[in-house]
Order: sequence, then C-alpha cells, then structure tokens
Amino acid sequence: MKKILAIDDQKDNLTTIKAVIKSRIQDCLVLTALSGKEGIEIARKEQPDVILLDIIMPQMDGYEVCKRLKANKRTKHIPIIMVTAIKTDTDSRVKGLEMGADAFLSKPIDATELSAQVKVMFRIKEAEDTLRNEKDSLEELVKERTSDLFNKNKNLESEISKREIAEKALRIIATEFSSVSGLEFFEKVCQHLAKTLNVDYAFVGELSSDEKKVIVRAGISKGKLVEPFEYDLANTPCDKLMGNNVCTYLSDVQTFFPHDHMLFDMGIEAYLGIPLFNRNGEALGIVILLNERPLSDSEVYVSVLQIFSDRIANEMERMQAKVDLEESEEKYRDLVELANDGICIIQASKIKFANSCLEKIWGGTKKELIGNSFTEFVYDTEVSKVEDYYYRRMSNQTVPSIYETVLKHKSGKKVYVELSAGLINYEGSPADLVIIRDITDRKLAEDNIRKLSTAVEQS
Repeated sequence: MKKILAIDDQKDNLTTIKAVIKSRIQDCLVLTALSGKEGIEIARKEQPDVILLDIIMPQMDGYEVCKRLKANKRTKHIPIIMVTAIKTDTDSRVKGLEMGADAFLSKPIDATELSAQVKVMFRIKEAEDTLRNEKDSLEELVKERTSDLFNKNKNLESEISKREIAEKALRIIATEFSSVSGLEFFEKVCQHLAKTLNVDYAFVGELSSDEKKVIVRAGISKGKLVEPFEYDLANTPCDKLMGNNVCTYLSDVQTFFPHDHMLFDMGIEAYLGIPLFNRNGEALGIVILLNERPLSDSEVYVSVLQIFSDRIANEMERMQAKVDLEESEEKYRDLVELANDGICIIQASKIKFANSCLEKIWGGTKKELIGNSFTEFVYDTEVSKVEDYYYRRMSNQTVPSIYETVLKHKSGKKVYVELSAGLINYEGSPADLVIIRDITDRKLAEDNIRKLSTAVEQS
C-alpha cells in the first residue's frame, strides 16, 4: 500500500488533503504531521512514497523541512510536493526547487491536479527505488566479487611465493597447450606433469561405462609415452579417489592397498590423484601421478592437478560428445540411406543433401543433384506450383505438407511422386526437408483402370 505524508500546521488543511486523497487514490495510507519536526520524524520512520509539504509553518518552515529531508540518507529519495497559498511567485518556487522539492501545488488545492501530481510522484519514486535497488545489488555484487578476487589473489600469491615451480609449470603448459586437443593434448599434459613435477609416472584415464575400470588414454612412464591400457578400479587408490576431490599418499601407498598388484609390480611409493567430472557433476575419469620414491609437501602437486583438472575434463567431455555425435550421425545416415523413399534437404533453393533412393527415382547421382536448384528436377508444368509451396513454406505460411507432383527423370520422362515437406534447421539455417515417394506405378495403374472402365462403358 502506498503511503502519503502530509505536513501542515493547520489541522483543517490536513483533513481536507486527506479527504481529497482518499476520494481520488485507492489503497493509499495518508499520514499527517502538524509540524516540520514531527513530519521529519514520521518520514524517517514510515518511509512514505510522497510528501505533501506546506511552506508557511511556525518554528520550521517548509523550505527548512525540505532541506533537512533531502540531506538525510533515509529520506532524500522521497519526492516532495510543496503546498502553499501565499508564496506562489517565481522566486519562492525556485527556492523550493533548490531545496530539493520535486513539484508545487497552490491552495486552494485542485483535487484533479493533486491526484495527478501524486501519481506522477509515485511513478518517479518507483523508478528511483528500482534503480537504487539495482545499484545497491550491483555494488554488493561488486563488493563480493572484489572480496572474492582479493582472497583468491591473496591465496594465489601465497602459493606462488611458496612454490615457484607451479607458476613455471603453468606458464609452459599455457603456451604449449593452446592449440592442441584430443589425445595429443592428454599426452602433452602427462609429459609436462611428469617433467615439471619430477615424478616417474603421469596418467590421464577415462572411467569405463560400467564404472568398474579405468581406461588410460595417455600416460608417461619414466619419460616415455605408454600405449593405452586399462585396469580394474577395485582395491586401488583410484577406487577411493572417485568419491573424493583429491587423493594423496606421499609414501607407503602399497601398505594401504595390499591387493593392488600394479603398485607392487611398478614399485610405487607415492600416489596423487584427482577425479574428473563433467558439467553435470558425473564422474568422467582421473589424473594420477605415481612415484617410486616418497614425496614431500603435496601442496604443489595438488594445486597443479586442480588447476588442470577442469581443462582436462572439458577436453574429455568434448571427445566423448564427439564420439556420441559421430555414432548418432552414423545411425542417422544408415537410416536415411536405407529408406525406401527419396530424401533431400533444400536450402536457399539449392539441394544440400540427397539419399541413395533419390538417385534411383531421378536416375542420376547425388553429385549431379547436390548444389543445383531443385526446380531443375521438377517437370516444367509443375515448377510454378512447387516453387510457390516452397517459398511460402520458408516464409512460415500455411501450405500443404503432403501433395502430389511430377519430377523430371534424367532421361526426360515423367516421374509421378508424392512429396512430404517440412521446415528444419540444417547447419544453423532454415531448410526444407522433403520425403519423396515414387507413385508412378500407382498412377499408371489408375490410368489403365480409367481407360478400361471407359472402354467397358462404351462397349
């Protein structure tokens, strides 16, 4: 509910103002004050949306009240309409505006003008409140972000001062990895981790679909790249790793995992690893460091692994998505190619895709179809109709989605077809997906039946 504060030393005036407002503005609470001092106190406490302020008052006139309200942080945003029966000259109005008043009304008060002025002030107040809230939110966000950045920067500076090796490693990796991807990226990660952190082994592994194995996609073993291999997660540090942010055993890792035969066979003393997750928080794989000698102070190793885990996870997720897409596209291509109907995609009046069945219907090759205007393959008498339907469909107008027409066979003969067309998005732009069914045999059969019926009737 909107609040209006009326300040006037005359009670009758306040009664009149209150009555006028109540009759003109619904859902509005009218507060009153008989002095400037009382008005300032009520304004601070109640935070009204508009203040109607009389100029001529004892002890503290309207100018002084306006000045104090506008000087106070809690009340300076409240619109003030100054009301007077005497000081209506230009100088008085200018003085009031200079003190911060937003509008003037003269007595006797016109109800319509008062209502209009108050509603305008409501809108101004709402707009200013919105802007102020947005500004406060932005300032708070900036403050939080600044504080967050400050803390992160402070922590980073602390880490750098303790371990300059991490900074050097990051600079090397940042410059050398910007243009590589896929398995080459994983191999370079392993090479630099092993070299920079001075460990014997570094592996990037992907979790199997049943989450029971790790498939090592790339790795370094004492300076040499290793071929991909896989191993069971059970009874290994990696099994424990999948449920944690980081896993470190700086020494005696074999003691904690006596059934991990690979650790024994490789003579591993120290193990450090970090899990990789996709954007949905699902486990993707791991990055692990192994060493034949105990390691001290895991901070530098863990910090480097954490910095690169997101980049490695993003690349692994991208590769998985690429494989899934290729498999999906392969299934789609097989489905389209094995279809018994001709299928083509038309974009900007050109044929962009055609399947094998369309080759048979037309009598030529895909190479001859793709890149040419679709009207070249429509029989002359049907071109205008097919063109009209195509352009109207591309303009989102209502046209038949299924209709019969005639195509022009490569040999020149007519091919009667039934077209089923609809809009799709192809390679980022609108296109027409057309399914073409050869109905020539049916049309010829219907024609023969008509001829036979005519012959019977004539006989």
